[in-house]
Parts: sequence; structure tokens; C-alpha cells
Amino acid sequence: MNNNEIKEDIDTLLASNSGVVQNVQIMELDIAPSSDALNNVRVKYKDSLGKTHDKLHLAYPDSYITGIGLYITLLFALFDDSFVTFKTAGRVNEHGYDHITGVIIQNKKGGNTGKK
Repeated sequence: MNNNEIKEDIDTLLASNSGVVQNVQIMELDIAPSSDALNNVRVKYKDSLGKTHDKLHLAYPDSYITGIGLYITLLFALFDDSFVTFKTAGRVNEHGYDHITGVIIQNKKGGNTGKK
């Protein structure tokens, strides 16, 4: 994804075939947010343009390695105030939600790992 695509509205990216949302900050993790997601987590995040979004749930919430792994990664990003990149399923359900299938926490120093 190039810099011009990153600057696109996040809603457009979610609806596109790419299924990748880059450079966002986790604002809130809401456990069991509604009757249609009793065993899930709603992810509230801010995009690179400062717009807040909350139409993402975790994919496979009942699957131990996938669901709990995604949750723990997002929790670390929330507490560390790090930027993340999401991979989504690319399918919006009848309630308007897409699902996160992967997360990458980005280094605060712009990708520098500190190794020389």
C-alpha cells in the first residue's frame, strides 16, 4: 500500500478488496459490546486522519490461538499507545461490522528495531 492509499478514508479501505488498515491507534476494547457479539470484542480506533471508528470485531473470538492472540496484541497496543496495522476479513456483516484477522504492532520509532 502506498502513501496515497494510506491517506484514503479508512471506511473506503475497509470496504475495498485490500482488507488492510494501516497506521491506526487503538482507543478502546469493548468486551461483549451487544447481544449480537456476546463473546466478542469491539475495537475502537483512530485513523491517521484523526477520525474514530468502531465497526470492527475480532474474527474467531472462540478460537483460542486466533481470538486470544488478537486480543492480547490489541491490548498491548492500547496500553503502549502504539500504531497498528489490521488485516480484516474484508466482509461487512449485516450489522455493519468487519472482522480483524491479523494485527501488526508498529515500532514507535518508525520501524527502527534498534539493531545496527
